Amino acid sequence: MRNPLYIAFISLLVLGCGNNSEPKKKNKFEADVVEKKAAEATFKGGDKAFTAFVQSRMVIPQIARHYGINGKADIEITVDTAGHIISTRPLAEKMDLKSGIDTLARDYKTEVGGLFALEAERIIWLSDGKWEITDPKESGKFAATQVLNFDFKTKQYDYNLSQTQKGMPLDYGKFDLLDNAPSAANFYQIGTLLLTKAYYTDAIRFLNTSIRID
Repeated sequence: MRNPLYIAFISLLVLGCGNNSEPKKKNKFEADVVEKKAAEATFKGGDKAFTAFVQSRMVIPQIARHYGINGKADIEITVDTAGHIISTRPLAEKMDLKSGIDTLARDYKTEVGGLFALEAERIIWLSDGKWEITDPKESGKFAATQVLNFDFKTKQYDYNLSQTQKGMPLDYGKFDLLDNAPSAANFYQIGTLLLTKAYYTDAIRFLNTSIRID
């Protein structure tokens, strides 16, 4: 079970699709669907069901939990009409280190960089088959693309901030025993799963990250 001290807030930004008569403005949160048909990918059961799905499976990277580093990740997904994940692509990842930790003594950004986004992708791959495309104009002939936003928050971050405001020393790893899920093993498992599905490029990313962690 997910420890309630680590909270994940997830929101879905469903992307609009342009048509042949109207130009559309594009930013990093927008993408055309195949053949530019109107389609919407939704998680079966709705947003609340997806939030519960994520909360029950999210594993905040151990180094982030230990030192108190929060993060955000925006992931683009493509879903086919059978509800299966076709691809995932990280668009952005941000880290919040403003909790009193000494960033001059250690390059935390390099150590943690990419782990939040990859954990978000891992959860998305676990949701394979749990999606559906609503209102397709030509069912079976195209897929839907959208962006999912993940928010990773650690109890250690809040503790660090409180200690810093009080002028007290920090105690890293204070909450490690409350969540000892091995993120390296989780990345390894999803990597081997993607190998069986012939998603070799994605599998390599997960397996290499597993080695990097442990």
